[in-house]
Amino acid sequence: LVAGLFFASGALHGYALAEAIVGAERTPLYAYFVGLTVIQCAIALAAWKAATRLAASRPQLPVQRLVGGAVGAAGIIFGGLAALG
Repeated sequence: LVAGLFFASGALHGYALAEAIVGAERTPLYAYFVGLTVIQCAIALAAWKAATRLAASRPQLPVQRLVGGAVGAAGIIFGGLAALG
């Protein structure tokens, strides 16, 4: 079930990102992919760093669930805002 959800969300995320670049020339595509890669890596590293610090400072908290809930809530909020705008 979880793998299926990951697949579905990845496919939708990829479709949303690809929609923005359809028909673009090569140079803007390269810049887009480099920028996308850099920002995705920065977001992933920041989330990892935050979760690691939180886990070290409060070992009794279920850090993985808290971080997962925060990411899920952000996705729902930003997805809702995107649907409205």
